[in-house]
Amino acid sequence: MACIAVDVVLIISFFYLVFSVKETGIRVFYHRGYKLKSKRDHDFISWCFTLTVYTLFNYIDTKMMGLTISMDTDYLLRRKLFYLS
Repeated sequence: MACIAVDVVLIISFFYLVFSVKETGIRVFYHRGYKLKSKRDHDFISWCFTLTVYTLFNYIDTKMMGLTISMDTDYLLRRKLFYLS
Protein backbone atom coordinates (compact mmCIF):
# COMPACT_ATOMS: atom_id res chain seq x y z
CA MET A 1 0.00 0.00 0.00
CA ALA A 2 2.82 2.40 0.84
CA CYS A 3 4.46 1.73 -2.53
CA ILE A 4 1.28 2.78 -4.34
CA ALA A 5 1.09 5.97 -2.26
CA VAL A 6 4.70 6.84 -3.15
CA ASP A 7 3.93 6.28 -6.84
CA VAL A 8 0.86 8.53 -6.67
CA VAL A 9 2.76 11.30 -4.88
CA LEU A 10 5.62 11.11 -7.39
CA ILE A 11 3.23 11.28 -10.35
CA ILE A 12 1.36 14.26 -8.90
CA SER A 13 4.67 15.97 -8.13
CA PHE A 14 5.88 15.29 -11.66
CA PHE A 15 2.84 16.95 -13.23
CA TYR A 16 3.13 19.92 -10.86
CA LEU A 17 6.79 20.33 -11.79
CA VAL A 18 6.03 20.07 -15.51
CA PHE A 19 3.38 22.80 -15.31
CA SER A 20 5.63 24.99 -13.15
CA VAL A 21 8.57 24.60 -15.53
CA LYS A 22 6.28 25.43 -18.44
CA GLU A 23 5.29 28.62 -16.61
CA THR A 24 8.80 29.72 -15.57
CA GLY A 25 10.82 28.26 -18.42
CA ILE A 26 13.44 25.55 -18.53
CA ARG A 27 16.27 28.10 -18.44
CA VAL A 28 16.14 28.20 -14.63
CA PHE A 29 18.00 24.88 -14.56
CA TYR A 30 20.88 25.53 -16.92
CA HIS A 31 21.30 29.26 -17.66
CA ARG A 32 24.06 30.73 -15.49
CA GLY A 33 22.94 34.29 -16.14
CA TYR A 34 19.45 33.66 -14.79
CA LYS A 35 19.03 35.07 -11.30
CA LEU A 36 16.66 33.45 -8.87
CA LYS A 37 14.32 36.24 -7.84
CA SER A 38 12.86 34.85 -4.64
CA LYS A 39 13.11 32.11 -2.07
CA ARG A 40 10.26 30.37 -3.89
CA ASP A 41 12.40 30.05 -7.04
CA HIS A 42 15.29 28.69 -5.01
CA ASP A 43 13.02 26.17 -3.24
CA PHE A 44 11.47 25.16 -6.56
CA ILE A 45 14.87 24.32 -8.07
CA SER A 46 15.89 22.48 -4.92
CA TRP A 47 12.70 20.39 -4.89
CA CYS A 48 13.04 19.59 -8.59
CA PHE A 49 16.48 18.12 -8.05
CA THR A 50 15.39 16.33 -4.87
CA LEU A 51 12.40 14.68 -6.56
CA THR A 52 14.47 13.75 -9.61
CA VAL A 53 17.11 12.04 -7.49
CA TYR A 54 14.48 10.29 -5.37
CA THR A 55 12.62 9.09 -8.47
CA LEU A 56 15.81 7.72 -9.99
CA PHE A 57 16.62 5.98 -6.73
CA ASN A 58 13.12 4.60 -6.31
CA TYR A 59 12.63 3.26 -9.82
CA ILE A 60 16.15 2.33 -10.90
CA ASP A 61 18.46 1.79 -7.95
CA THR A 62 15.97 -0.23 -5.89
CA LYS A 63 15.42 -2.69 -8.72
CA MET A 64 19.15 -2.96 -9.42
CA MET A 65 19.83 -3.58 -5.73
CA GLY A 66 17.20 -6.31 -5.70
CA LEU A 67 18.75 -7.94 -8.75
CA THR A 68 22.21 -7.75 -7.21
CA ILE A 69 21.02 -9.32 -3.96
CA SER A 70 19.23 -12.07 -5.90
CA MET A 71 22.29 -12.85 -7.98
CA ASP A 72 24.55 -12.80 -4.92
CA THR A 73 22.22 -15.15 -3.04
CA ASP A 74 22.06 -17.46 -6.05
CA TYR A 75 25.86 -17.50 -6.25
CA LEU A 76 26.22 -18.25 -2.53
CA LEU A 77 23.66 -21.05 -2.63
CA ARG A 78 25.26 -22.65 -5.69
CA ARG A 79 28.69 -22.43 -4.09
CA LYS A 80 27.41 -24.09 -0.91
CA LEU A 81 25.66 -26.82 -2.89
CA PHE A 82 28.68 -27.64 -5.04
CA TYR A 83 31.20 -27.51 -2.19
CA LEU A 84 29.09 -29.66 0.11
CA SER A 85 28.26 -32.34 -2.45
